[in-house]
Amino acid sequence: TLFRSRQSTRIEFLAGKRAIDYFLRRDLYLTKICRHFKCKEEDSLKCIENLEDKIEESIKSKKRLENIVSNYEINEMIEKAIKVGDILVVKKIFENEDVKYTSKIANKITENKNTVALIAVENNERVNLVFSSSENLNKINMKSLLDEALSLVEGRGGGNIHLAQGAGKNNGNIELALESALTSIENMI
Repeated sequence: TLFRSRQSTRIEFLAGKRAIDYFLRRDLYLTKICRHFKCKEEDSLKCIENLEDKIEESIKSKKRLENIVSNYEINEMIEKAIKVGDILVVKKIFENEDVKYTSKIANKITENKNTVALIAVENNERVNLVFSSSENLNKINMKSLLDEALSLVEGRGGGNIHLAQGAGKNNGNIELALESALTSIENMI
């Protein structure tokens, strides 16, 4: 191996038994790769590239499917939303769901005017909260609602008037935290 550092060059090499062991290990790994892909040594790189392409294609397909599913979920949640004055409040607890996915759902819900999304995700000992409101709602502060809810789950978070996120312990108070946020919204209106 050749290393260049400042104005000097350092060369490292293996000789004797260490060199033989190194190449035997490399040969063993290459043999395992070829056996796994059922290919010749010369084709192993192409097999790995094909696998990477398939993974990338699967990720794109997953995103498209998530988008379709999220639209159905959003419509269902909006139909079940609680009406508080002229504001629709969507309150939902997900179990073992990806937080990025639920954040995306909250953002899509609040693209509609006069809408608030109070989303929670339970994952084992942890709970994540995403509170979001439409841009036209300035009388309801998502950060203060979140801070109040996080105090019930011993959590921390941050955000602004329209979007706040945080996490805490899954201590059984998640439903109470969302109800508390809903009550605060009712009191603000």
